[in-house]
Formats: sequence, C-alpha cells, structure tokens
Amino acid sequence: MRQGGEYFTDPQGPARRRYEALRAYFVEEMPAAEVADRFGYSTASVHQMATLLRGGKLQLFTQSRPGPKGPRIAGKVRDKALALRARDHSVTEIADALTASGMPVSAQTVWKILEDEGLPRLARRDNTRRGTPHRLEAVKAAALDSWPAGTAIRCDHAGLLLLFPATPSAAGSPASTTSARSPTTSGWAWPSG
Repeated sequence: MRQGGEYFTDPQGPARRRYEALRAYFVEEMPAAEVADRFGYSTASVHQMATLLRGGKLQLFTQSRPGPKGPRIAGKVRDKALALRARDHSVTEIADALTASGMPVSAQTVWKILEDEGLPRLARRDNTRRGTPHRLEAVKAAALDSWPAGTAIRCDHAGLLLLFPATPSAAGSPASTTSARSPTTSGWAWPSG
C-alpha cells in the first residue's frame, strides 16, 4: 500500500466511514455482515444505507455552493440608510431607526454603507443637538383688542399676520363706499342689509 492509503483503509468521520462501507458493499461485493463488522455498523444498517443509496435518498457528498463574497446588504436597507443620512442623522441614529422599523442592522453595517457611498462621518454634536429634532408647538392666533401703536411684536416663528381693521358702520359711511365693496381709508366697506 502506498503512503496515504490509510486515508481509505481507516476512514475517520461518519461521512467517510459511510462512503467506504457502501463502496465495499457495492464495488468489492463484500457481504453485509462483513462490511458491518469492518466499519462498525449493524447488518441492518448496511442494508438500510444500501436501500437509501439505490433510491437516491442518501447523499454521500454534499454539493457546496459558494457563499457571498462580502456583506449582503439589501437594497431597501441601503436606500433607507442613505435617506436618513441625507436628513443629517448619525450612524447610531440610523441603525436605531432601521432596527425599530423591522430591519435589524448594526451601526458598523450602516457605517460601511455610508463609507461605500463616500460619505464622511458627521462632526460630533453636543448633547443638545443629539437625538430626534425637537418639534415646535404650533402658535395659536388670537385677536388683538387694539393695535399697540408704536410697538414692535417679536416672534420667533414664521407666519402670516393678518390685520382686519374695524369695519365702518353702514350708517356713517358714504353710499358709494358701501356699494362698491372696495377697501377705503377707514377699512373694508361691506354692503348694508
């Protein structure tokens, strides 16, 4: 016997032992009892393995398929991560948001997505700017009792300030103004009646 032949005469592991036992049974035409004694099976097990092999239900060698070469990142995860980054979210905020939406992903994976897209890390934000942005309460409009002449009103919110001066009474306004429905120097004129 040549060097390395012990690989075939003394098989190690259950898959190799099963292969050599069936090879001896089918190719060398050894009796099932002798195969069972030589490879440590019962005679019934040798017959069962032979039946399964003939029926195509026993695979002696598994077919290996090559796996992914890099991390598999679904397109939806990539798109959502980039959309969140466009809204100035940090890597950990993006990972938390994706995990909360049912797509568990680590901060490292998010960083890899952003790095592949050529996006740099965000500058470290102070504690007041971390987390979800603060939402401002809507400003409620209210009528003024009188206009404070010479007073400026400071407002931090953008909006529209509408001023509707008091309407003149129908008795004191000229007839042409009330019928024209046009602005006058004293305010809007509305038709009487």
